[in-house]
Amino acid sequence: MGDMKRTLVVAFAALGLIAWVDPKTAAPTVSKDEAAAEARQQALYVQRSRLRDERRVNDIAFRIEVANQDLCAARRAVTGLRFDAKDEYDVKIRDIAAEAIGLGEGVSIPYLPVGSPAASAGLLAGDQLVSVNGEAAPTGKNASAKVSRRVREILDKAPEQPLTVVVRRGGEDRTFAITPTLACAYEVIVDDGKDVNAFADGKAIHIQRSIIKVANSDEELALVISHELAHNGQKHIEAKKANVRMAGLGGLLLDGVAAAGGVDTGGFFTKTGVRMGANHASVEFEQEADYVGMYYLARADYAIEGVEDFWRKMAVESPDMIYVKSSHPTSSSRFVAIAATAREIQAKRGAGEPLIPNPRPN
Repeated sequence: MGDMKRTLVVAFAALGLIAWVDPKTAAPTVSKDEAAAEARQQALYVQRSRLRDERRVNDIAFRIEVANQDLCAARRAVTGLRFDAKDEYDVKIRDIAAEAIGLGEGVSIPYLPVGSPAASAGLLAGDQLVSVNGEAAPTGKNASAKVSRRVREILDKAPEQPLTVVVRRGGEDRTFAITPTLACAYEVIVDDGKDVNAFADGKAIHIQRSIIKVANSDEELALVISHELAHNGQKHIEAKKANVRMAGLGGLLLDGVAAAGGVDTGGFFTKTGVRMGANHASVEFEQEADYVGMYYLARADYAIEGVEDFWRKMAVESPDMIYVKSSHPTSSSRFVAIAATAREIQAKRGAGEPLIPNPRPN
């Protein structure tokens, strides 16, 4: 140990003989206070940017889900109410989040989708919730999630009954009656994943923030949301699970036959069957989601001409998808198919026909 200490002393002494190379220009000196002030501004910018993303996604999604509730596999009564509470943020950013989002004490309304019943009734972002149907707004941990669940319970039980909401605005309590409307029954969630992606899980639609940046126009973002909504609306997730179960069961039977004959397959046929089931019709499901999603887009009165350009932008993010087909069609084929669907929709409009996707021929 003594030898090690002596070696370190000699090494550090030798470093003192090095002719260090330093910068040659006089960059500005930044004080701790200046850096701290700018750090706060950047934290505010982050929170406001996140809120802007969520508002944009939910404005578009609400419009699409209401316009296409008759084509969705599941629908429900909705009001557009959104809730948040500053106490649910980490203490380090609590005040910043409250300032950026406009949160008061207790449960607040951070934003309302454009055209939603809550917005039409007169509620505003920044309103502080007092009560819903006479029930006092919850406080403490997970308060916003609790009131969201309660509102959902009320709407599911009485979907045609107006919701009575009391909010505090400018120190004054105000009462509003919100008449629900029907919409597709799928929550829309903005995720923080870095992948340029979006996906549906049968119950919700997940939009990654990265893909929001690629979808510059609202029409392009609406194309993404409509595609994922179509996956849920067409019950693609359930169909994939059924394919996995059926093919997996077939493989399990083969493994059982092999075992009866004294052959240990190690579950080879079961695993193979599950893999085959998961991959079956995967490309076709994506093509159907593109096709049906275009109808969702048009029925929500979004412009459909040129919206296929989104897939050129996606090709920039992942050039391999131009030529390589995996579980999804190539970006080039998607571009062409979406443009063709737009022409089909325009032809139906011109002929005065209802905008309903064409059924697959038997």
